Amino acid sequence: MKIALPLHRGVISAHFSKAQQFMIYDTQLGELRRFINPAVRTSGCRGKAELLTQLAASGIDGVVVRHIGERMFIKLRQRNLAVWHCHQKTAPKELNLAELTTLNSEETRQSRRQQACRMGVSPNRLQPLSSQVELTQINGGKRIND
Repeated sequence: MKIALPLHRGVISAHFSKAQQFMIYDTQLGELRRFINPAVRTSGCRGKAELLTQLAASGIDGVVVRHIGERMFIKLRQRNLAVWHCHQKTAPKELNLAELTTLNSEETRQSRRQQACRMGVSPNRLQPLSSQVELTQINGGKRIND
Protein backbone atom coordinates (compact mmCIF):
# COMPACT_ATOMS: atom_id res chain seq x y z
CA MET A 1 0.00 0.00 0.00
CA LYS A 2 1.23 3.54 -0.77
CA ILE A 3 0.35 6.37 1.59
CA ALA A 4 0.89 10.11 1.13
CA LEU A 5 1.94 12.10 4.18
CA PRO A 6 1.76 15.94 4.07
CA LEU A 7 4.82 17.28 5.91
CA HIS A 8 5.67 20.64 7.44
CA ARG A 9 8.99 20.93 9.28
CA GLY A 10 9.32 17.18 9.58
CA VAL A 11 5.89 16.40 11.08
CA ILE A 12 2.41 15.75 9.66
CA SER A 13 1.22 19.16 8.46
CA ALA A 14 -1.62 20.89 10.29
CA HIS A 15 -3.39 21.49 6.96
CA PHE A 16 -3.22 19.11 4.01
CA SER A 17 -2.90 21.49 1.06
CA LYS A 18 -0.55 23.90 2.88
CA ALA A 19 2.12 21.27 3.58
CA GLN A 20 5.64 22.17 2.40
CA GLN A 21 6.18 18.72 0.94
CA PHE A 22 4.66 15.27 0.64
CA MET A 23 6.23 11.95 1.49
CA ILE A 24 5.02 8.86 -0.35
CA TYR A 25 5.53 5.76 1.78
CA ASP A 26 5.26 2.30 0.27
CA THR A 27 4.37 0.07 3.23
CA GLN A 28 5.22 -3.17 1.38
CA LEU A 29 8.64 -2.16 0.07
CA GLY A 30 9.53 0.26 2.87
CA GLU A 31 10.43 2.90 0.27
CA LEU A 32 10.11 6.65 0.81
CA ARG A 33 9.86 9.35 -1.84
CA ARG A 34 9.32 13.09 -1.36
CA PHE A 35 8.12 15.93 -3.55
CA ILE A 36 7.54 19.65 -3.02
CA ASN A 37 3.86 20.56 -2.75
CA PRO A 38 2.88 22.39 -5.96
CA ALA A 39 0.00 24.09 -4.10
CA VAL A 40 2.46 26.21 -2.08
CA ARG A 41 4.22 27.43 -5.24
CA THR A 42 1.06 28.16 -7.25
CA SER A 43 -1.84 30.04 -5.70
CA GLY A 44 -5.51 29.26 -6.09
CA CYS A 45 -7.10 26.18 -7.56
CA ARG A 46 -4.36 25.53 -10.11
CA GLY A 47 -1.82 24.57 -7.42
CA LYS A 48 -4.29 22.26 -5.70
CA ALA A 49 -5.18 20.66 -9.03
CA GLU A 50 -1.47 20.04 -9.66
CA LEU A 51 -1.19 18.48 -6.20
CA LEU A 52 -4.09 16.09 -6.92
CA THR A 53 -2.54 15.15 -10.27
CA GLN A 54 0.84 14.47 -8.70
CA LEU A 55 -0.68 12.39 -5.89
CA ALA A 56 -2.71 10.32 -8.37
CA ALA A 57 0.39 9.79 -10.54
CA SER A 58 2.21 8.45 -7.46
CA GLY A 59 -0.19 5.51 -7.31
CA ILE A 60 -1.19 6.13 -3.69
CA ASP A 61 -4.03 4.33 -1.93
CA GLY A 62 -4.73 7.12 0.54
CA VAL A 63 -3.53 10.13 2.50
CA VAL A 64 -2.97 10.90 6.17
CA VAL A 65 -4.23 14.31 7.32
CA ARG A 66 -4.59 16.34 10.47
CA HIS A 67 -6.96 18.90 8.93
CA ILE A 68 -8.33 19.14 5.39
CA GLY A 69 -10.86 21.33 3.60
CA GLU A 70 -14.18 19.83 2.60
CA ARG A 71 -13.69 20.30 -1.14
CA MET A 72 -10.21 18.74 -1.13
CA PHE A 73 -11.62 15.83 0.90
CA ILE A 74 -14.36 15.33 -1.70
CA LYS A 75 -11.86 15.44 -4.57
CA LEU A 76 -9.69 12.81 -2.90
CA ARG A 77 -12.70 10.55 -2.26
CA GLN A 78 -13.87 10.98 -5.87
CA ARG A 79 -10.53 9.48 -6.86
CA ASN A 80 -11.22 6.52 -4.51
CA LEU A 81 -8.41 7.55 -2.16
CA ALA A 82 -8.77 6.77 1.53
CA VAL A 83 -8.39 9.68 3.96
CA TRP A 84 -7.04 8.78 7.39
CA HIS A 85 -7.02 11.18 10.32
CA CYS A 86 -3.93 11.70 12.46
CA HIS A 87 -5.05 13.39 15.68
CA GLN A 88 -1.80 15.08 16.66
CA LYS A 89 1.46 16.53 15.38
CA THR A 90 3.52 13.42 14.63
CA ALA A 91 6.79 12.66 12.86
CA PRO A 92 6.36 10.05 10.10
CA LYS A 93 8.64 7.54 11.85
CA GLU A 94 6.39 7.72 14.96
CA LEU A 95 3.15 7.25 13.03
CA ASN A 96 1.26 4.07 13.88
CA LEU A 97 -0.94 3.29 10.88
CA ALA A 98 -3.12 0.95 12.95
CA GLU A 99 -4.19 3.87 15.19
CA LEU A 100 -5.43 6.09 12.35
CA THR A 101 -9.16 6.60 11.89
CA THR A 102 -11.02 7.06 8.62
CA LEU A 103 -12.08 10.67 8.21
CA ASN A 104 -15.67 11.41 7.18
CA SER A 105 -17.12 14.49 5.51
CA GLU A 106 -18.90 15.64 8.67
CA GLU A 107 -15.52 16.17 10.33
CA THR A 108 -14.30 18.28 7.40
CA ARG A 109 -17.35 20.56 7.71
CA GLN A 110 -16.13 21.69 11.13
CA SER A 111 -13.26 23.58 9.50
CA ARG A 112 -13.55 27.15 8.22
CA ARG A 113 -15.96 27.91 5.39
CA GLN A 114 -14.52 27.17 1.95
CA GLN A 115 -13.60 30.12 -0.25
CA ALA A 116 -14.81 30.31 -3.83
CA CYS A 117 -12.21 29.23 -6.34
CA ARG A 118 -10.81 32.12 -8.33
CA MET A 119 -11.15 30.09 -11.53
CA GLY A 120 -14.92 30.45 -11.76
CA VAL A 121 -16.15 27.56 -9.61
CA SER A 122 -18.39 28.55 -6.76
CA PRO A 123 -18.90 26.33 -3.69
CA ASN A 124 -22.64 26.75 -4.34
CA ARG A 125 -22.27 24.87 -7.63
CA LEU A 126 -20.64 21.82 -6.08
CA GLN A 127 -22.85 18.78 -5.78
CA PRO A 128 -22.64 16.56 -2.73
CA LEU A 129 -20.37 13.57 -3.13
CA SER A 130 -23.20 11.15 -2.38
CA SER A 131 -25.00 12.20 -5.58
CA GLN A 132 -21.91 11.42 -7.68
CA VAL A 133 -20.37 8.30 -6.14
CA GLU A 134 -21.84 5.25 -4.47
CA LEU A 135 -20.25 5.05 -1.03
CA THR A 136 -21.32 1.70 0.33
CA GLN A 137 -17.74 0.58 0.94
CA ILE A 138 -16.60 3.29 3.35
CA ASN A 139 -17.54 4.26 6.88
CA GLY A 140 -19.09 0.91 7.71
CA GLY A 141 -21.45 1.02 4.74
CA LYS A 142 -22.88 4.45 5.64
CA ARG A 143 -22.99 7.17 3.04
CA ILE A 144 -20.79 10.18 3.78
CA ASN A 145 -23.69 12.64 3.95
CA ASP A 146 -25.79 10.50 6.33
